[in-house]
Amino acid sequence: MTPYDIQTVYLVIGFLYVMLPATAWMVLSNQRSMPAALWCGGGLIFSVSCFFFALRGTAPDWLTYSAANYLLWLANILPVIALREQLQRPRRLGVALAAYLLMALGFEYWHQVANSSVMRFEWSMLILIVLFATIHRLSRVMARAQHIRSASWLSAVYFIAACIIGLRCLRVAFGYAPAGATVSGFDSMLTVFVGLLTAVLGNFAFVGTYLERASKQSMQAAVERAKQEEALRLGAQIAHLDRQRALGTMSAAFAHELSQPLTAILLDTQNAKMALMTESNHAAELTQTLEDIQNSSQRAVALLERIRNFIKPTQTHHKRLDLQPLAREVVHLMQSHGKAAEVQFQLELGDTPAWVWGDRIELSQIMVNVVRNAIEAMQNSLMRFVTLRLTLTDQHCLLQFTDTGPGITHGLAAPVGTPFVTTKPEGLGVGFSISRAIAEKHGGSLTIANVPSGGACVTLDLPRINESAC
Repeated sequence: MTPYDIQTVYLVIGFLYVMLPATAWMVLSNQRSMPAALWCGGGLIFSVSCFFFALRGTAPDWLTYSAANYLLWLANILPVIALREQLQRPRRLGVALAAYLLMALGFEYWHQVANSSVMRFEWSMLILIVLFATIHRLSRVMARAQHIRSASWLSAVYFIAACIIGLRCLRVAFGYAPAGATVSGFDSMLTVFVGLLTAVLGNFAFVGTYLERASKQSMQAAVERAKQEEALRLGAQIAHLDRQRALGTMSAAFAHELSQPLTAILLDTQNAKMALMTESNHAAELTQTLEDIQNSSQRAVALLERIRNFIKPTQTHHKRLDLQPLAREVVHLMQSHGKAAEVQFQLELGDTPAWVWGDRIELSQIMVNVVRNAIEAMQNSLMRFVTLRLTLTDQHCLLQFTDTGPGITHGLAAPVGTPFVTTKPEGLGVGFSISRAIAEKHGGSLTIANVPSGGACVTLDLPRINESAC
């Protein structure tokens, strides 16, 4: 005799299978998915099956035998499907339905046709062993493939449950225990232990797999964010160094351009001094001289301001801007460098504003890099022109830079833009790569191709902002 009623125990296990899956569902509030729904749904179906077993002897056989066992199998098929979902394996619903139908036909044969309580019990327990073993195997695969410790616990729980059910079947097969789910004695203790094992430890282990996977994903996301932030920081440093290098190549041209307003200021100052030293007072001429000094000073200040804005490292500030004046400013910045190389600029920018959303310094960095590369590519060309053409579509602003150089060598057409791939003897091969990364960060692209007439064409494609949204 046992100190408890086995049917009452079924009721207790049934209530556990209501509370614990519901608790698991609440714990997984941020991780809810189809596998979680299948697992928790299987637990609720298991609880209904336990309630039906508890009614055996007081309710019809079709409810406490057939329906109870059908629900018991279904309650363990759903966790199998849930684990297959987590492992990203196909569900095989057709195979599952066919197997489920075979289970039901076999049970009804031993129950209704052969009328063998022993074979009916053994058939039901054998199905349960196969399902427990399948959950054990899938959990072990998850533990090894995804390195989830809780999956190892889940695998161990169902392995022990399958072994206990196997022991119960062997005791019935060799006549050491009667068949039936509500027998008393040692066998009832085995049934209680399996129920508590899968109800408590099984649900906690499944929740642990989700929480552990979420923790791993959070750590991986943090690592990826750290890598991206480090890449952006290094990219900004390289871009800053590249601007310094560009300024070094343009220093002679800047010195020449800056010397013009400074020389004019010096001459005008000398003229004004001489006029003041003479007895005659030419107020109009003196006023004009002072205005010339003021204009020359403004030219020098504007030039120095452009140099300062280009060379200084700045934080990224995206705002609405027009590509037309920005392109003209870059051409004006490169004008002296172009004159030194005998390169002429042709602007075909149109009259319609080209509004985009971006950082002024970073977009000017792209243009300066492209123009500088075009100038350097035409060192041995007889005709040296750089054409800037701006084309607008409904959703894009296309700024094309076309030169009259030799173009891209056929063998280097594909790898151009790859870091450290360059056609220049003294180049590092990072300028175009940096420019393309900046364009992609702005939601656009930077491409390069040869033109039929000779030379290369670089296209900066940026998303256009509609004027109505400006």
